[in-house]
Amino acid sequence: MKNSILFLLLLSIISCHTKETNDTNQKKELTIDATQTKKLENNKTIANLNKIKTDTVTFVSLNFDFDYSQLIFKKNSKEESVIYDLFQNKKNNFNRGDILEIKTKLDTIYIAGDGETLDYSDWLIEVRRIKEGKLTLYKNSNRPPLKYFLTEENDFSETYLNFIYSSVEYYLANSKKELVLTTIDNKNNSIIFSIENSVRDNKNYLMIGLSNDLEDHLATFQWLFIDIENNTIYEYDLPNDELILFE
Repeated sequence: MKNSILFLLLLSIISCHTKETNDTNQKKELTIDATQTKKLENNKTIANLNKIKTDTVTFVSLNFDFDYSQLIFKKNSKEESVIYDLFQNKKNNFNRGDILEIKTKLDTIYIAGDGETLDYSDWLIEVRRIKEGKLTLYKNSNRPPLKYFLTEENDFSETYLNFIYSSVEYYLANSKKELVLTTIDNKNNSIIFSIENSVRDNKNYLMIGLSNDLEDHLATFQWLFIDIENNTIYEYDLPNDELILFE
């Protein structure tokens, strides 16, 4: 009887030790798998560093507000960006709506902060316009330049005023409203627009008044609102006091 009890006790100890060993091995295998997966991800990034991708996209704008300048474009109706070397591409004068062929390559960037963290992002290495958009065609149509005036004192920079000017041109070039089309159909019409700050539903906008500059008065034919946060253009529906997204 005593020998039986000792045998059962010994069997129990061996069983527990085997289970602990298996658990340890399983945890070790899981850890190794996670490490290998991370290495594979890193190797995949490194492998893509020298690969050149070619895409056809629609130009939106350039953004100089970050450590790296960015070219913003639309692809499949989704807005994306790529790092843009201003000095390398300074001769390229694109307008919103132009169709571009871009070549990009994954390369390193350094994120500002403690130690400048290493990361990877797509860099633009080559770009060319393959089709002129409506804004480019509008600019090349030998129209008199637009005029504008500020209804109140503002500290707008020259760069921001140029952005507003280009946004108004983009609207005129792409609008489908009959009154707008009639106005711009006569290339000799002198168009002037006003710029003022406005607040609607606790949001800040630029309010733009588009007018025909007649000899003795201004004839306003359209109001626009530009969202200051994201630069989205809205048409103002006067009868319904609504903002209609302009795309």
